[in-house]
Amino acid sequence: HDAMIPSGITLLDLACTDTTDGFCGVGHGINVVGDRNSGKTAAAVASAAETHRRYGDHFDYKLLDLENAYSFNTVALWGAKFAKALEVIPVPHDIGWCTEAIAAKMVAWMKAKPQFFIVDSVDFLRARKEFANPENLSKDGKKGIDPRAAANNFFFRLVVPKLAETGSVLIYLSQARDNIGFGAMFVEKVRSGGRALGYNAYIELWLSAGKTIKTGGLKVGNWVYAKAERSKANGKKRTV
Repeated sequence: HDAMIPSGITLLDLACTDTTDGFCGVGHGINVVGDRNSGKTAAAVASAAETHRRYGDHFDYKLLDLENAYSFNTVALWGAKFAKALEVIPVPHDIGWCTEAIAAKMVAWMKAKPQFFIVDSVDFLRARKEFANPENLSKDGKKGIDPRAAANNFFFRLVVPKLAETGSVLIYLSQARDNIGFGAMFVEKVRSGGRALGYNAYIELWLSAGKTIKTGGLKVGNWVYAKAERSKANGKKRTV
């Protein structure tokens, strides 16, 4: 379980681990947080593609598409071999795919073979209680405690030990949200879903879009800033 997982970007690997071998070792979780159109999904899939180029079919590659929005031309961007290896799983919004059920499915998959998981995104995970009580009301009709944080905590308690045990990898994506209220001047962006998301991240990356890239006046993309807010590999905070 000493293998390193490449991000596909040499500078990002160096920022997170002080090596060009990768930005995280197997057996861990990586939380990628960012605004819409900051490149979260592309970064995650690029890492999976580079991992497949290096390790081949050692892993099963699964993208759990909770947003049902995956639209990349995988063959054109990352090649036919990886496109064949990547299993994009559209996740239906029913109780059979609630947060707790997804965790159980992931554990079962890991028992069969090491997995490279991409969860896109954790903001669309729904706790079992949300299906039974969508308005989240207590018996007296008042608003109850948010069930998502508790379900996410269960998810990570179940999945993270199996990542380490099986040498699997989990990249889970989060939407950045504007921080409002006390402390907003110090921390402009936050994520929802509870503390378990950050606590269980071996690597925590925050992405933000930079300047537009143009060719002959035509917009072809954006520079992206990637801030390693947390790296248990080297303990350093760096921005690429």
